[in-house]
Amino acid sequence: MNNKIKVILIIVFLAVAAVLSCLIFAGIRKPIKFEEDKQLRFDITIERLKDIKEAQRLYKEQTGNYTNSFDTLVEFINNGKLKVVQKIGFVPDSLTEKEALKLGIVKRDTILLSVLDTLLSTRKTYKKDGTNYLPLNLKELSIIPVGKKTPFIMDTASVLTGSGVVLKVFQCYTLYDDVLDNLDKQLIINLKQTKKESIISWVKEQVTDSLNNTRDTLVLKEIMEKACIRLGKLDEANNNAGNWD
Repeated sequence: MNNKIKVILIIVFLAVAAVLSCLIFAGIRKPIKFEEDKQLRFDITIERLKDIKEAQRLYKEQTGNYTNSFDTLVEFINNGKLKVVQKIGFVPDSLTEKEALKLGIVKRDTILLSVLDTLLSTRKTYKKDGTNYLPLNLKELSIIPVGKKTPFIMDTASVLTGSGVVLKVFQCYTLYDDVLDNLDKQLIINLKQTKKESIISWVKEQVTDSLNNTRDTLVLKEIMEKACIRLGKLDEANNNAGNWD
């Protein structure tokens, strides 16, 4: 074998090694990149859901109900006013507030605050530390800010607690498939399958084999809940918690 052929073979081997190295690196990097992209999309989506949660809280505070309409919610944010009782004056250490009110040292007055200003002020407390993902965009409040950018699904209901009290509840959610659209399809399937297997394992520990129907219902319910990013629930009062909490 002459030197020329040896050089050609060395170049070919090096090229093949380089390609294999790139493929191996890409295979290792792919799930890591997917996890990074997934978490970022989840964080951005959750931030918008928290805006919706706070707007719904203020809406219920004023009306006594939640709304299933984003148009109604946005109209309330843009034009609504909040009644706030303000204390004028200072209570001396020697008196209670009630005594100070009676003596006229302090007074109470009802003022009106803009819902929008209140929401802008409040959202600073729940934005993820060190992030600035989204400004408050009321025109797109109903839209998933990533992935397919389809509308959130929102509804309201009333539930009866164990103590016989009827409570108003609402739910707002979006599916994993919509949030993760355009990411690696197989890794999305793997993510959902992992969630499904962990849920089925948990449910089987909670019920006996003789309760197959109940178990199957619970499995389906839990899978539905875990395959989405959800705020609040329609079948129980959970203080409008998110399923990411």
